[in-house]
Amino acid sequence: MTIDKIEELYVKEFPTTMTIEEAFYFPMEEVYFMLAWANGKAKNRHDEEKYYRKCLEIDPYKIYANNNLGYCLYCQKKYIEAKELYEKCLSDNIDLDYVPNNYISVLIALGRNKDAYDFVKTTKHKISKAIKDRVSKLDKTNKCLKKQDVIKDVVEEKEEAGQLPEFGIKRQQFSNEKLLEDELTARIEMGMLVFGMKLKIYKRKGEYGRQYIIPIGRLDLLCEDNNGDLYIIELKKDSGYDDAYKQTAEYLEWFENSPKFKDKKIYGIICLNNPSNQLIEKVHNDKRMKIFEYQISYTER
Repeated sequence: MTIDKIEELYVKEFPTTMTIEEAFYFPMEEVYFMLAWANGKAKNRHDEEKYYRKCLEIDPYKIYANNNLGYCLYCQKKYIEAKELYEKCLSDNIDLDYVPNNYISVLIALGRNKDAYDFVKTTKHKISKAIKDRVSKLDKTNKCLKKQDVIKDVVEEKEEAGQLPEFGIKRQQFSNEKLLEDELTARIEMGMLVFGMKLKIYKRKGEYGRQYIIPIGRLDLLCEDNNGDLYIIELKKDSGYDDAYKQTAEYLEWFENSPKFKDKKIYGIICLNNPSNQLIEKVHNDKRMKIFEYQISYTER
């Protein structure tokens, strides 16, 4: 369909003196924000960060852009950058619906438990009960970390021109978590068994369990069984990124303390490729959780 045809239909449906370009104009900061948000949903953190920064270059006070950029940095383990950004937000009263809770999560990730405890005790900002409970259980000490200790760069492997790939038995994995999430969601919605159970995506009026947002983070999948028991499903392509156990445990704790879900049984499922022995041991020691390993196999015949 040509732009002329679209304009013709638009004018017919919505009589106006505005042109279609004027009617559907988005300022560039809004375009960059939407691009960043979409890349965040796909967990493409590199481009998410890039577009949030472009958005803020145009409008430094764009609502939620600073908070979302901080969370993006947090997901990339760029904790010091996230801490500095959130402290500026607190100083300038930006995005205060979410920044205080996220700031505490960053402090904890840095090992600044005493700072987190002091902030909860002295701040006038609203802090979620789950975060308060989490902080209350920490030791009240600060760990000294240097910048190079907490920023972990993602190194991309590049093949040299003309070089043959190395053949052998290797564990294959999805290129990103979204592909794993898409596959798992499709199986659930087709009524197939997953993790040995018949699950369905959590759905309520105005709520959907895929990328389900709670005050302390964003769940990959929130599912339920026929008994109404809830399952937090955390997906990782492998065990080399965020601490999947810690993240899932925090989500479980939030649900266990939420008045909305107080009558629900809640469990955690971690699914990834090539889990470490340390992660397996942590999950096996927590009766609320199970861990599953996915595999992709290519067999030469």
